[in-house]
Amino acid sequence: MSTDQPHRATFWQRVLLVCLSPVIFLAVSEIALRMGSADTDLSRNENFEIAVPTWLLADDNWVDIQRERLESPRGVRAEDVSWLNFFEEARWIQYKLKPGLSAHANNPFNDIELAKNVTFGLRSNSSGFRTREFHARTPDLNRIVTLGDSSTFGWGVDAHYTYQALLESRLRADGEATEILNLGIPGFTSRHGRGVMDHYGLALDPDLFILSFGANDGRYVLRPIDDVLALDDTWRGTARAVLLRFASFRLLRRAIFTWFDPFERSRENAADGSPRQLVRAVSRDAYIENLRTLIAQARSNGGDAALLSVCAPQEYANAMREVAQSEDVPMVDALELFRASLDDLRSHRLYPHEVSFYEDLYGLEAMEANWRYYVTTDGCHPGRAGHSLIADALADAIGRARNLRIDQALLSLATGRDRTHR
Repeated sequence: MSTDQPHRATFWQRVLLVCLSPVIFLAVSEIALRMGSADTDLSRNENFEIAVPTWLLADDNWVDIQRERLESPRGVRAEDVSWLNFFEEARWIQYKLKPGLSAHANNPFNDIELAKNVTFGLRSNSSGFRTREFHARTPDLNRIVTLGDSSTFGWGVDAHYTYQALLESRLRADGEATEILNLGIPGFTSRHGRGVMDHYGLALDPDLFILSFGANDGRYVLRPIDDVLALDDTWRGTARAVLLRFASFRLLRRAIFTWFDPFERSRENAADGSPRQLVRAVSRDAYIENLRTLIAQARSNGGDAALLSVCAPQEYANAMREVAQSEDVPMVDALELFRASLDDLRSHRLYPHEVSFYEDLYGLEAMEANWRYYVTTDGCHPGRAGHSLIADALADAIGRARNLRIDQALLSLATGRDRTHR
């Protein structure tokens, strides 16, 4: 009679099997997803004509803004959201361009350009910004870094028409070895700017930061941006950043938003039945504090700062002017600059090629009906002439600030000598 007995798994073997099974399943799924072509980052929603990034469906503020647009007579068209597919979520700053991007985008904020299928090029470096690759700074290089929103990003124009490219050319023409890096991202506020400064800007060690925020700070949203970004500073933010590296996790999130429509929740009232209250994305006081913090960081890093207001509500443009005066930094107000230059642009005394381009594109009737077309592509974002005006104004402001510092240094030196002789 055989004494062989069937092998029975011990308790710990069963525990190990139970624990390892899902791990093995997830590992196999992850490998399959990475080798396959499944899209884990876009979700279908009946409110849109095309799939949209899943991470945006998880953003209460974005959903609420789209809900208002969906209820408007025009609704939300495919071109209104298709450009969002060029961006990806990013810890500390919420989102940025997909690294190594090379694409063309429409400007959904201009119906004339849409009808004529006008596009502009988008290229990003390996860090996800619309600029050249980051590299170590050489001692003889004058480096400038721009932080800002869509106007700094250069929305609506090719990169070589942005004020960064034009300012770089102007400074180089004056004999300066200059490099300007563009860290602007559409939709960013001054609070986003602090994240960009901390995790990207300071490491680039520039001589000057050009800070341009305000257009999005004053928007009304469900949650202030400080609350949105605060998660990244917690252990949950760390866990989320780790999980997002896995395609299986992103696919699960996509499945959740296929079953769960965030637009239904966005229509709900508060717990007491009252309408959900909107707040400023960044309050005026917080905006001022953010600008001062950014200036202080620039200076503590061995550089300095300049301010640029583009398309900001007057309340926030005035707040920026207060900061510029109190912190003794140069400021350019694009709206004032545009209005002051309008007659020269219309008469072709200033930037005739840039003006003629838009006159041919939009038609003289449209240009005269909306004077902003001379300087912007859609009433907000600078066009070719607008960027040229900004570049000239910044070059003058930087030059004046530099000369003032030289004069102060000479005065200090002379004063010190006088004291020595005494």
